[in-house]
Amino acid sequence: MKINVIVISGKVHKAEERDTKSGSVVEIRFRRTSPKVDSPEPKNADHWHSEWFTAECWDKTAEYAKRVQSGDMIVVEGRLAHQEWTDKETGARREKYIIKAHRVHIVGGTAEVGTPQAAASAAGQVPF
Repeated sequence: MKINVIVISGKVHKAEERDTKSGSVVEIRFRRTSPKVDSPEPKNADHWHSEWFTAECWDKTAEYAKRVQSGDMIVVEGRLAHQEWTDKETGARREKYIIKAHRVHIVGGTAEVGTPQAAASAAGQVPF
């Protein structure tokens, strides 16, 4: 049995919609910051390490992901995918890992009315 599941949280840097041959996709670029193991001083800027991730959202997930704004704290659930291509300018081989998102949850930040997080606070209960 093969399992490919990733659940990760982070702070949104940029979310943008783009059209592809198979429809529109919302791409979310976000970062996860964590302390470095070898740095004992949390107040030191070198203590923190940022990792950047890109999540692709399709169909109904993309419709919801259009609400994501820069600064929002999100949780992304999906599967990890690998992409390879040749750079048109340099001819160099490039590759990256992306998250093919099944779900996106806004858990804090600049959430607006209509998102699950805002609906939960308005109703006083979690909507899912």
